[in-house]
Amino acid sequence: MPTYAKGNKFITKFMVNGQRPTKMHDTREEGEAWELMARAAIKLGKPIPDTETAKVGGKDSSTVGGALRAAKLKRWAPKGDGSVKTCVNAEVFTRWCGPQMPAEEAFSQEKVDEFFEYLRTERRVSNTTINKYRSAISVMLEYSGLDEEDRPELPWLEQGAGRTRVFTEDETRMIPQQWRLWNEERYADFFMFILQTGARPFIDAKRLAWANVFEPSKFQPIPAVHFMEAKNGNARTVPLPKEAYEALKRQPLAGTGPWSWVDKDELRRLWDRTRVAFPVLKDAVLYTCRHTYCTELYRRTRDIKLVKDMAGHKNYKTTEIYVKIVGGDSFERVAEVMGLGRGAERPRLTVLGGKDEV
Repeated sequence: MPTYAKGNKFITKFMVNGQRPTKMHDTREEGEAWELMARAAIKLGKPIPDTETAKVGGKDSSTVGGALRAAKLKRWAPKGDGSVKTCVNAEVFTRWCGPQMPAEEAFSQEKVDEFFEYLRTERRVSNTTINKYRSAISVMLEYSGLDEEDRPELPWLEQGAGRTRVFTEDETRMIPQQWRLWNEERYADFFMFILQTGARPFIDAKRLAWANVFEPSKFQPIPAVHFMEAKNGNARTVPLPKEAYEALKRQPLAGTGPWSWVDKDELRRLWDRTRVAFPVLKDAVLYTCRHTYCTELYRRTRDIKLVKDMAGHKNYKTTEIYVKIVGGDSFERVAEVMGLGRGAERPRLTVLGGKDEV
């Protein structure tokens, strides 16, 4: 048994890959948790963690890092080697968020959806692998301290190659129409806005201030919005199609912005109700509006740089996924046509105003 009593302490000692990690602990549970983390670190070629990382609670017990430690200690450590991979997947999610991120933010629907999109676009993993990450996150949720109603949905994906879901033309009409029948006119407007601007529902749209809504003028005939607080710091100005502009203008002026009234819980319940009414949407989330925007923009323009700038992507790796969805020229071919190499410096595009106006 790797962890056993020694005096009034517990010692953990085991052999793996020619190494014999050994540590003293105050409790058996701490020793078992440390063993699990040590085995995972060795497997990944990383330094063996200090004993302190196995403890649960502390000042950051309400963070995603606290949820990870609790899951290691109470769920995964007692099971031994079989839980090593699940633990590693949980650590990947924790590092992606940042261990000090509040659990409420890390486990929000939007943040979890963004993480799965990162897995698809940056790590190029399949649905099978994403399901394994979902399992790890679902365990962490049990130790996050969040109430059931505050936890994100983690639907199981069909096995096989991963894909980024986009809405069909019929679905983009069906959803807002149904919401209006349910007397959810304002949320129907919100749906059309994020669909036609590619805005992240809460990071971009909900935070949009009235001061960053630009009315048409003789100098600027196209209405537009300026998203200031993107998650990666890439501010951007996006032109508004007619339906998006009309939806925005229907919103009350009382708030700080046109969508400041949007409530995450209400929107989540509305989306749940919609997926029950239309089973075809079982694999779709609100973030699918953003996927649809990027894909349609590339289909119409075949300009990957424009898609990158309009979406506020940090690099071309994320944008490349929409090229593949459309099935058009490869990323390399588009870059070649545009006179860009993978290592070339790409100038910033200003969509509205300035010398580079388009």
